Amino acid sequence: MQEVITSPHFKPEEIRGIDFKRLDKLLDETPLPWQDPRSGWKESSITIGIPSGIKTTNAVRRADAATARAAARSETLTEEPPEVLVEGIPFAIPGFWHRSIPGVIRAVFGHDAASRDFHFHPYEQFRTKPDASGEPEAERIFDELYTSRAWLEADAELQQQAQEPGCTRPRAIAAIMLASDSTHVAQFGQAKLWPAYMYFGNQSKYVRCQPQSHAAHHIGYFPSVSFSAGPCFVFVLRSGAAAPLLAHCRRELFQGAWKTLLDDEFMEAYEHGIVITCVDGIERRIFPRIFVYSADYPEKVLIATVRDMGQCPCPRCLVTKDKLADLGSKEDRTLRQQATRTDDDARRARVREARKLIYDAGYVVNGDRVEDVLKAESLVPSHNTFSARLSAFGFNFFRMLAVDLMHEFELGVWKAVFTHLIRILEAHDVNTVNELNRR
Repeated sequence: MQEVITSPHFKPEEIRGIDFKRLDKLLDETPLPWQDPRSGWKESSITIGIPSGIKTTNAVRRADAATARAAARSETLTEEPPEVLVEGIPFAIPGFWHRSIPGVIRAVFGHDAASRDFHFHPYEQFRTKPDASGEPEAERIFDELYTSRAWLEADAELQQQAQEPGCTRPRAIAAIMLASDSTHVAQFGQAKLWPAYMYFGNQSKYVRCQPQSHAAHHIGYFPSVSFSAGPCFVFVLRSGAAAPLLAHCRRELFQGAWKTLLDDEFMEAYEHGIVITCVDGIERRIFPRIFVYSADYPEKVLIATVRDMGQCPCPRCLVTKDKLADLGSKEDRTLRQQATRTDDDARRARVREARKLIYDAGYVVNGDRVEDVLKAESLVPSHNTFSARLSAFGFNFFRMLAVDLMHEFELGVWKAVFTHLIRILEAHDVNTVNELNRR
């Protein structure tokens, strides 16, 4: 208000007579950019199953699913709810705005001028440096996603697989780099957005990281679970395990959102590719491949379907809390390599067993019987969408979770070390801290 009202350019007569209530109403009624059907955005309803705490038969489950579908159809949605059999008490949560991932790939690779500089084939990069005797020695450089071992291996596998019938087009990878972060959008209040972004590793990081390159493509806005969402959550609130049950519902909602994003269209593209006439004029068959999912720790545990700060707190390995003090040692590196998390049949079987206890036998989410099945590896009783969709192709979703340097190192390790150093200075002499500040 100070900047506007006291500005020398402010003219009171220009706003005299304006009906601000009507203007506010018009702004509320104006569709958001993603609500324009031409933009490729659509709204879906996500149905999750809330554990009832009682034994469930198949007949009851089918009846509940039919009720949930009928309730979902009564919502004002642009998409018919899928015919699914939901475990527990079905509850439809509307308001998941999302875009087709293959649609974004077609738009970027086929029309975006920036894709003219995309790399379609990986390569190894070296530099020459003198060794101990002064002789030139080749050293491998890892600086871009398209010079990584992961892409070289994925490309080799793609080029070796059988061509699509009658297709002789060159095949290339759309290197997907995902990111998501729940964000507060106001300094006061609880207004927040939870966007999901997609980047392409085909683009150099030196361009991709520039804001003016517009390399981040929104693919969805995750909805949130709230106690005010409906009568089902009155049951959650009244139950004896409200907090664990709500956490379970949030996990189910997050995985349900990704199930919508990794839909049949995406799976068709993943297996058979998308024919695109790229900006350089070459018609290619593009295959989406997920390499990286960047997120902070609270979202990593959601993505990896592991427990937040559980007995094995890392989403990538099974190192236990009592071994965390060995971080940085040779023994720690060896242990982490030996205890790498793997999306195998044994992990999926434990999750299925835990869900049967919760949804069929009526045990609570954090009950002792459920803990006996999951606690050893800090798993949670939620099916992982990345596993369900991509494990048949040898995809291990634990490997896509990249190190978060800002949160894990700058705000984690370094901040803790620096705080400890300040305490040492204070213990010596409080004026020493002032000297540190002066320097």
